[in-house]
Amino acid sequence: MRIEEQSLDRSSRQETGDGLVIQSQEVARELQTRIDRVVRGVEIAAQWRDPQSGRHHALAVLSRARAVHGLRDEIAALDEATEAYISQAQAQTDLFAQLRAAAHSIAAQRQREELQRNLRVLDATGQGVPPRWSLARLEADYDELLLRVSVRPESSGDYARDMREGLSAALAHAGFTVTSAAQYTVFARLDIEDLSPRDGWHWRNGVLEVSLRDEYGHSVGSRRWVLKEAATDPALADRRIIEAAVATLVDELGAAIFSFTE
Repeated sequence: MRIEEQSLDRSSRQETGDGLVIQSQEVARELQTRIDRVVRGVEIAAQWRDPQSGRHHALAVLSRARAVHGLRDEIAALDEATEAYISQAQAQTDLFAQLRAAAHSIAAQRQREELQRNLRVLDATGQGVPPRWSLARLEADYDELLLRVSVRPESSGDYARDMREGLSAALAHAGFTVTSAAQYTVFARLDIEDLSPRDGWHWRNGVLEVSLRDEYGHSVGSRRWVLKEAATDPALADRRIIEAAVATLVDELGAAIFSFTE
């Protein structure tokens, strides 16, 4: 949905012959709401072409009953999927598997929430299909699970100390509990290559690799990013590649870790 606003502000000042000043102000505000949505069950009742403009027109007809039936079917399917995801989360012992199932249930209920809003508009009762689960409760349960996942940051390669500090910050930002006694270990390695200076600029290529290992040392997954930075000063170029690596971890580490467990 997009809301477009157009405002008009006009003011005038008029002075009469006896020295009286009259001021007036007009403010007009127009809101235009535009909804982009794929509507199913639409039938084209008529088509025609404007002989003057050459434009083609079509009359689309949507049956309220058919639309309501379709929305109810979609909501029922999402509720069925949510129930299955919740059962999966409860049956799993691995925290990442539980988190993955919990995330799927939240995504299904968020989609259901949008359909419910549309259904309440079309439904004669205005009630739609009341939700079986509280979305806020599902999100709170997910956050509680996330806090139970403890990780230990480790780093190697160029500027290992800087990378370890950045890795710790990125893990905390993603919602993980960072501790030295953790069941999972996240390794980050940054390798920097000095390129030949060009036109007074010092270039650095960086390869950032992150891997996740379980409590037994088994690899769960890994992800690699290629970085490139430059500066007129060699030390500043090094600093920029490190900052780029840390920013990448903060922005993408959480999603990368969860992708390892898919």
